[in-house]
Formats: sequence, structure tokens, C-alpha cells
Amino acid sequence: MAELGQASARLEGFLERVEACARSFALCVSNVPGPRRPVSVLGSPVESMYSLAEIGRHHGLRVAVVSAAGDLCFGLTADPAIVDDLGEMARGVEAEAEALIAS
Repeated sequence: MAELGQASARLEGFLERVEACARSFALCVSNVPGPRRPVSVLGSPVESMYSLAEIGRHHGLRVAVVSAAGDLCFGLTADPAIVDDLGEMARGVEAEAEALIAS
């Protein structure tokens, strides 16, 4: 969206309105590819990475996924006034991932 907004001031204004409107843009999911091979920091292996992305005004939930050495690591950020139990959602993501891996 940021790159599109650079095309013109009018398009940038339109995109800002779309991003600010919960009815148009209530959930955002992103995936950032991380290292393909295992990495370590100061000699300790990195076991997982969690990306936390900001949520826009009036948005309920942001899901940021980082892939690292063959694993997917999910980061969830939510407005607590809209999403009352983010822990339950995280447990659901884990359970579904385990079910997919098992199948």
C-alpha cells in the first residue's frame, strides 16, 4: 500500500482512508521470509522468531508470520477492546498447525 501511495497524492489519500476504515480493512496478515538455515546468536541456537506488527486505528487483529529454517512463527497483535482472548486464538492456531502437520 505504501508503494502504491507514492504514485500520486490522490491515491495516497484514498489508501489512507481504506486502511483507517475497519469495515474495509479489519484484519491484516503478512509473511516475511526469514533465514532458510538454522542460525544462532552468541552460540545459542535460535529456536523461534515472533514478529509483532502494529495494528491500524480501528483494526481488530494483525497476524504477522515469519518463516525461519523451515518453521512458521506466528505473532498476533490485537485491540483488546475487540479481541478479548488473544491467548485462546494463539492456542487455536497452534492446534490447527499441529493437525495439519499430523495429516
